[in-house]
Amino acid sequence: MLPDDDSSKIFRSEIYHLAAKFNSIPFDPHVTISRLPEKGLNTLISEVHVIGKKMNSFQVEFREAVYGKNPYQKITIPLKPNVEYFKSCDIIDVVLEGDFSKRTFPHLSLFYGNQSLNTLSEEIKNLNMKTLPPAELKFLALFKLSGLPYNWELVYKTELS
Repeated sequence: MLPDDDSSKIFRSEIYHLAAKFNSIPFDPHVTISRLPEKGLNTLISEVHVIGKKMNSFQVEFREAVYGKNPYQKITIPLKPNVEYFKSCDIIDVVLEGDFSKRTFPHLSLFYGNQSLNTLSEEIKNLNMKTLPPAELKFLALFKLSGLPYNWELVYKTELS
């Protein structure tokens, strides 16, 4: 899911600042809400279109930024999941006919890289001193993931009601 344009500008600024400072990869702000079943691209586009028509945009708030232990995903801001988020997960699972939604640790990533917690601790502290505004999750997008973010390709995007 992609935030509204105003929120995207705020998060994109943080993402690009961190990418430039640590010589990493910039990317567009997003909340990963689902993985997808193994199906053809046209089928997936059709299903994402159906999901997008059934979902409404909704506002989310964020917790404090945290350091990620994944090999590459290092700074994230967890969402405070709300009823609308879980309704969206339900819609995804019904349309995709399985357990594909991301119900645990929903978050917006701010930095991908290989830096240690020690290296990033000051940035995390600075992020947590800011008041990151709530964001409206307004778009549903399908990306083809191939390796690192600079290889990701936007395949389909739809505005939610």
